[in-house]
Order: sequence, then C-alpha cells, then structure tokens
Amino acid sequence: MPDPKTPVPGPPQSLWRRFRASSFSKNFRDSARKIRYGRKGRRFVDYYQSRKLRTNESALKHGLMISVGLVLMLIGLILWPVPIVPGFLVGIPGFVIICSRSKLAARLFDALERFFHRLRRSIFGRSRNPKKRRPAGKTVDS
Repeated sequence: MPDPKTPVPGPPQSLWRRFRASSFSKNFRDSARKIRYGRKGRRFVDYYQSRKLRTNESALKHGLMISVGLVLMLIGLILWPVPIVPGFLVGIPGFVIICSRSKLAARLFDALERFFHRLRRSIFGRSRNPKKRRPAGKTVDS
C-alpha cells in the first residue's frame, strides 16, 4: 500500500497547460494587463516605472532584452503586409519589451498614443459611441 504522504502522480499535463502555469506566462499576462488597462497617455511610462522598481537586472540582460525587442519589432514590420502571418502578433510584444526597458521609448509610445488619440477625436468626433440624446422637452413618458 502506498504511503499516504507521497503524492500520487496524476495524468500528464499538456504542453499548453504547463506553459499557462509557468511564471513566464503569468508575468507576461500581468504585464499585458497593466499596459492595456493603464491610464491613456501614461500607460507605458507607468509600466516602465513599476517594472524598474520591481527588478534589478544586469546591464547585459538589459541590452539583450532591448535587442530582442528591436528584432521582434523589425520582424513584425516585415510581416505586417504578409496576409498569412499577422505582423502585429510579433511586433506588439517587441514594443512592450522595449518600453519596459527604456524610458525614452516609453515616453515616445505615450506621445504617439496621445497623438493618435487626438487625431481620432478630431476625425471621428468626441467619442466612438456617443450616448443617444433625447430631443429637448421630451421625457420618457411622452
């Protein structure tokens, strides 16, 4: 009879489940959420500052990660017009890696976001889905 304290091996996990449970996957998802739900026009600088407070990495790793981000961005730009492989799936993680390591890049991405937000507002109006307004003098009952 097996010892009750020893764990019984369960069914083998799939590769996807092991990846989803890994710390890399969790950190990537948390980073993506911080950037996605951050304040518009400040999300990249805020992410850079929060990441800088959390980690203390060597200059070699810092330079290597910026290089990886640049390569991913370049591959994403090359693949952008190719219909089979969407280039943004490769390019966006490159942007995230670079903005997490470089304050200048984070400021640049925030400035670009503000510019495109203002451009969108000037072309399409104040909001993408404005609230329906009732004509003056009309109530819900009439």
